[in-house]
Amino acid sequence: MIKTFHVAAVGPRAAARSLSGGGVDAGAVAGIHRDLIALADAGTAILVVSQDLDELFAICDRIAVICHGRLSAAQSAHASTVEDTGMLMGGVFHLDETKAGDHATAT
Repeated sequence: MIKTFHVAAVGPRAAARSLSGGGVDAGAVAGIHRDLIALADAGTAILVVSQDLDELFAICDRIAVICHGRLSAAQSAHASTVEDTGMLMGGVFHLDETKAGDHATAT
């Protein structure tokens, strides 16, 4: 993984805390995104945890938010907005419940 994704690390036994920003070079991010999308297209389930909304909307099909231990209903990334997702991140779940109606499910 270090070689494939050009991770800036002293070696494979480097402690995670020693990796700046997770150790992923900014130039490698696009390659990682391509690989994640290819895996998803091949049928692999991918879970991306990020606070970077631009990243999430660029590579995810569905987005759910956890705030204060509460999980929102998963929404289509194409039908959601950055503003609505930001509100969920801030704990405003009534928007989520209004949109989901009686069909709210956590996935």
